[in-house]
Amino acid sequence: MSRFSSREIYNILESLPDTGPKFLRNFIPIILAFVFGLGLPKSFSLLYAVLFLIWLITVRPKPNKSLPRLIVFSSLLLFFFGISYSVMQILNTVWMPVTSYIPEIVAISVLPAACLYIGAFVDIKLEDIAKLVVLYATGSLAYAVLSVLISHQPWHNFNQVFPHVLRSPWGSVRYLSVRAIEQRAFLVICFLSAFILALVRKITHLSLLALLYLPLLGFGFYVVYSTNSRLFLPPLLLSLIPLSGLINKAVYKQLLYTSTMLIASILAFFGKLCDERIWLQYEFVRHAGQSFMGGRKIIFRYRDCVPGGFNHFGSFDNANTFTPHNVFLDIYNDGGVIPASFFIIAFMALMLCLGRLLFPILFNKPSLYAVVLWTFASVYICQLLTQPFLYTDQLFFTIGFLTFGCSVSALTRYRNLNKNALLE
Repeated sequence: MSRFSSREIYNILESLPDTGPKFLRNFIPIILAFVFGLGLPKSFSLLYAVLFLIWLITVRPKPNKSLPRLIVFSSLLLFFFGISYSVMQILNTVWMPVTSYIPEIVAISVLPAACLYIGAFVDIKLEDIAKLVVLYATGSLAYAVLSVLISHQPWHNFNQVFPHVLRSPWGSVRYLSVRAIEQRAFLVICFLSAFILALVRKITHLSLLALLYLPLLGFGFYVVYSTNSRLFLPPLLLSLIPLSGLINKAVYKQLLYTSTMLIASILAFFGKLCDERIWLQYEFVRHAGQSFMGGRKIIFRYRDCVPGGFNHFGSFDNANTFTPHNVFLDIYNDGGVIPASFFIIAFMALMLCLGRLLFPILFNKPSLYAVVLWTFASVYICQLLTQPFLYTDQLFFTIGFLTFGCSVSALTRYRNLNKNALLE
């Protein structure tokens, strides 16, 4: 039986006609984005298969493609992060016996680095990656809405608010924390910035866009109401920043920024925006010296939003929480300074590379597709800063690096096309 090389497979796919199989090739990423958003069982197995196919079709035929140095640097550090985190989890006897945690070890060691590196090889247009992000967000919202609906007791009690847990629509875990569910609605809510930009620009098919988005926005806020969520506010405010590019006069921009900060300060002063995470993370940093090698050994108390009240942090009985509700600090708490340093530096390098490409087309004359990518990055960053590693959607955490890698490729292509247009 003859074997095709990856270059031959790539050439065959490129030579297909515009109908039939090539249509399926273009349609499959759309289905995959929605499926990954749904978080169906075996999604991680599917992600491994997708990465292998991307590598086979995209990376191997172009091994000499030049990638931004920051992407290569970040991918390498993510690999070191995964290895060191796994080693520390084993040394701290958290992942014991080792054979029972092979899937976790492989996932954390391979997936983030592979997603970023392989994603940067993908030749994709800016509008295509934006569409895939929207479809992923739609699937993610569907998961959250289903979780809320099947948790109602009785089923028609649509005003019910869930303080602690919700039923999961599928998977081996029957119940999940509301914090793990609420975050799945944030992307759709934060796409409000792209919708406002579309209204201002009066894009074609605007009525169809409104017909599709407004019901999704309603479902998103319904999830927020049902989970009594406050965490959608930071990414929403962050996602609206590019709209300041629509304001021509600097004085109006300054007025907008000042009024936003003033409103937030007033709400915080009266306790409407109070969140224990502020004191929790502040005290965690202060007491980080208790354990440089992880192992969840840090213990302290921190202020509560109730005047005069205090909570207790630590991995012991009757503690109020055992996680600092911050992925960076969680990694430090679990694995210590080595994996935390690798991850922080890798993520900063990635954001620097992405920012250099994204900002020039975001704030001068905002592109609709660039705003979608900015929204994704806003939600992702806020998730890392406010959610525990345990409750963070692990698939979203991993696919985020694939999205960022593809975004760097798409933005590089967009920049090069504009340069060539100017030269002509």
